[in-house]
Amino acid sequence: LARVLDSLAGRVEGVPVHIDLDVHDPAFVPANPYQPAGGLSSEQVRDCVQAIAGKLPLLGATVTAYDPEADRERKALAVGLELIAMLGKLGQSS
Repeated sequence: LARVLDSLAGRVEGVPVHIDLDVHDPAFVPANPYQPAGGLSSEQVRDCVQAIAGKLPLLGATVTAYDPEADRERKALAVGLELIAMLGKLGQSS
């Protein structure tokens, strides 16, 4: 990721960030019924977003692919809301 961000930094003024919640491992963050096993941890996703925002201004952000029926314990909802709050703070500093 760092290599790609370094390459982009000299060519673009900023980036939009799009996060499908089903990038997470469904064992920990069950966002929808289509999630494959072996996804990222919530910490890994947050680290990626912070790396992006640390290198390039954020032009916009989306957080998608949430199905409350798949998230009986509301774990994905909590992770999604944390990501939205984090993106809001990072966007203000961009």
